[in-house]
Amino acid sequence: MNDMSLPPYDAAPMEAPRAGEPMATYGHTAATESPMYHPTPYETEVIMQSKKDFEEGRFYTQEEVDKMVEEWLR
Repeated sequence: MNDMSLPPYDAAPMEAPRAGEPMATYGHTAATESPMYHPTPYETEVIMQSKKDFEEGRFYTQEEVDKMVEEWLR
């Protein structure tokens, strides 16, 4: 039996976090765990290659990408 007049969740207002309180981070439960994300070796490789491409001028501006997409969609 499903009563559609009731919300499917707890509708109680949530209290905003206060300064100095630890914030919950997905996948971290202990206060001693670092909330920092650590990329996988593959992600690190892609990031480093992207950085090198940018430094060497191998990139497109947003305007260039928008123009390419327009052409592809014709």
